[in-house]
Amino acid sequence: MAEWPDADDLKQYVDVEGTEDWNFELESAMDAGIERVKSDVGGRDEDGDLNWDDDVDEPDERLRLAALRAAIVLRVNRGDSASLETDGEYLGYLRGHRREFGIA
Repeated sequence: MAEWPDADDLKQYVDVEGTEDWNFELESAMDAGIERVKSDVGGRDEDGDLNWDDDVDEPDERLRLAALRAAIVLRVNRGDSASLETDGEYLGYLRGHRREFGIA
C-alpha cells in the first residue's frame, strides 16, 4: 500500500519552490485533498463523519494520486470553476474504489 501524500509531494507534483507561507497553503490543500478522497471513497455517516477507518483503510497508489489531483483542483487560487465531480483525471483515479454512491 501507499502512503498519503504530503505538502512536499504536492510541491514536487506542481513543481514549485515553497516558502513558509506557501508551505502552510500547500499543507492545507493536501489535507483537504486527502479528506475529499476519503469522503468520496467511504462516504459520510448521518452525523457527517467520514466512513474511513485509518486503522483499517489504506490508500493505494491511485488514491494517493487522487488526493494530489484533488489538492490541485480545489486550490483557492485556481481562478476557474473547476470541479472534482467533472474532473476526468480525478474520477479515473477513484474508479473501482467507491464504497458508496450518491443517488439523486
